[in-house]
Amino acid sequence: MHINGENFLDILEALDISVGGIGISVPHMFDGCKIENDVSLVITIPFPVMKSIAVAGKVKHIKGKDFGVTFVSIKGIDKKLVEEYVVYRHPK
Repeated sequence: MHINGENFLDILEALDISVGGIGISVPHMFDGCKIENDVSLVITIPFPVMKSIAVAGKVKHIKGKDFGVTFVSIKGIDKKLVEEYVVYRHPK
């Protein structure tokens, strides 16, 4: 995924994703990443979805090299793609 925010731009791998947000690990940490910062994301959802989505988010927590972003704007179709992936990863 690509993440772009105030004072940073990077390509990272997600730790976890839900319809409400995403967990991200940053091996080199971001000095410019602060709680409540707005970010824009381009997330490539892997198999079986195999599509990229654009989402607006807000940094909600930072713990060491890991941080969580809450989605503040996600299109309905993109939300369904995330749901499809989550169900695939965590079947009931």
